[in-house]
Amino acid sequence: MPPKYKRLADVLRDNIKKKLAPGDRLPTRRELMERHAVSLSTVEGALRILSDEQLISCHVGRGTFVNDSSAQKEKPATSGIICMFSEFQGQGVISNLHQGPICEGIRNVLDGTGLHLTMSDYGSIGDINSYNGFSGLIFMAPTERQKNLIKKFQNSNVPSVIISASWEDVNTPSVDCDNEYGIRCALRYLTDRGHTRIGYVDQNYCSFDALARRSAFKNMAGEFEIECRNEWFIAAKYENLDDETLFNLRNMFTLESRPTALIFSSFFPVTMKIIAELKNMNLYIPRDVSLIGFDDSSWARCMKPALTVIEQPLNNMGRHAAERLLEQLNGKAYVKHEILPIELIERRSVAVANI
Repeated sequence: MPPKYKRLADVLRDNIKKKLAPGDRLPTRRELMERHAVSLSTVEGALRILSDEQLISCHVGRGTFVNDSSAQKEKPATSGIICMFSEFQGQGVISNLHQGPICEGIRNVLDGTGLHLTMSDYGSIGDINSYNGFSGLIFMAPTERQKNLIKKFQNSNVPSVIISASWEDVNTPSVDCDNEYGIRCALRYLTDRGHTRIGYVDQNYCSFDALARRSAFKNMAGEFEIECRNEWFIAAKYENLDDETLFNLRNMFTLESRPTALIFSSFFPVTMKIIAELKNMNLYIPRDVSLIGFDDSSWARCMKPALTVIEQPLNNMGRHAAERLLEQLNGKAYVKHEILPIELIERRSVAVANI
């Protein structure tokens, strides 16, 4: 069965064709949530599909409107860029804290070029030759599993860019952030405040960035003179706090010697659930546990206390990737591997270690 956001897109597409005229305003996001009993991420995912199909246009402060169908036909369906993402991200790819800002950065650069952005996923890739009609491809956070696939596209002469991954033996330009420096910033910040017992919350989805951060954390343990114990390491699923993760978390904080701080390798939904579970265990932030997350968001800023984060310039990553793609399309020279700076944003979730 298709995910909810695709099913909602089908319903809305049918309503537009049968009941609405060009220029008509669609219900608000809240109205769509209530009418169809779905989440905000589902609504945003459905609207993005319709926007990619040029059926609707979203205007900040005004609303979402039906486009003129004749205008849609003027632009060939293949005059665009395909952005490939991983299946595990599901309906949240558009509103996802990581992918959403990157996609907006891509769109900002493509705006006015005559190229539109179409979202797809690695699992839907069929015959590579079927993509030759598109102007270019963007591979979002591919894993080792997709490496050979990218090589095949590399040989197909379709201009391509990789976001959040790179390999020395893959000759496709890439844009990423300095993951190693991000972990270094987090460790320096914590150890400067007396933390030497530091746990690490990772994702069991083995993205290139997750592996790079995990490796950096373990390699720097000796340099920063921190304890690095297996029982202080948690690999969680992207969306769910399963029984195994919950058991490992509780076990970590019932040990006689437990960590005084946690670093999250990414600020994904399960992070919020882990923070809630810490409070259920009567562990308060930052008095009992100091926290640093990866990636900034309104969630991080609105938490009590607000979360200290390692911020990636996600919108700029999307912009730079789109610019590298346009340079290829225009026959210009481009940077093969581009690493963007990363920054620690200090808030209230880290205190001096109480040892």
